[in-house]
Amino acid sequence: MKKARCSHCDAITENLPVSHVCKQCGMFSNDWYIYDWAAFVSFKRMHIVMNWVVFTMSLSCLAAIVFLGIDDFFLWLLSLLAFPAVYDLFKSYGALRDQDKYQGHRMRDTCSWIPLM
Repeated sequence: MKKARCSHCDAITENLPVSHVCKQCGMFSNDWYIYDWAAFVSFKRMHIVMNWVVFTMSLSCLAAIVFLGIDDFFLWLLSLLAFPAVYDLFKSYGALRDQDKYQGHRMRDTCSWIPLM
C-alpha cells in the first residue's frame, strides 16, 4: 500500500493504519486518501470493461425488443441499464484522463454501481 492521508487532519503516513485510526489526531476514519495511481487506474479500467459489457447487453436487449418484436418487461428493464453504464463510462474515462489532478483516492471512489443490480 502506498502513502495515505487522513481526511480529518491531513496527516500523511507511509502505510494505511490497520485500525484506521490516525496517529496524530486520534480520529477513526474510513475516508483515508490513498496515493496509489496504479491501483486506481486498474480499478477504473475494470469498471470500464464491466460498463462496456453492461452497455452491450442492454443494447442487445433493446435490439431484441425493437427488431424481433419481443415485448417483455424484463428486457425493457435491462435495456434501461444503458444509462448508468454510459454515465459511469464518462466518469471513469474522465478520471483516467486527469492524472495531473490526482490527489489520492478513497475506497468509495473505486466502488462501482454494478453490484447494485
